[in-house]
Amino acid sequence: MVDPITTGYTVKINNYRWVKSDKFVKIYITLTGVHQVPTENMQVHFTEKLFDLLIKNLNNLNGKSYSTIVNNHLKPISVEGSSKKVKTGQIQFLCRKKAENSRWDYLIQIEKECKEKEKKERMQRERKKAKSLPSYDTETDPSEGLMNVLKKFMKLEMMI
Repeated sequence: MVDPITTGYTVKINNYRWVKSDKFVKIYITLTGVHQVPTENMQVHFTEKLFDLLIKNLNNLNGKSYSTIVNNHLKPISVEGSSKKVKTGQIQFLCRKKAENSRWDYLIQIEKECKEKEKKERMQRERKKAKSLPSYDTETDPSEGLMNVLKKFMKLEMMI
């Protein structure tokens, strides 16, 4: 883990975007002025299931420190093959996949679990809705079904 901050305050970075390729999962964080930060003031730590970043309090970042932790990756990454690149206004994290060509539909495990839960709930709602719809009776004359609908409509009209 990176060393804690002892002065000032730290802004937690929550926004990032990510892209997957055959060999890497690339994570991009936009932060104005980050390219002016001296290397010794930027700490990055990779493990198989997380990476964390700490940018120590500097004047070129309005005197604020910044940190983020992206943990519980969907799949393990190679610590030795992972790195960071600092570009104008952006930090890129190249997390090398331990298993190349593995499919990452999500970056972190909790994201996968939430999406699967949403999908399951949506399917349950659709099943419930389908059960409440009238069924099609192949044995009955279609005109009889239409007559039943008209009778129900007429009863509703009389009630109003």
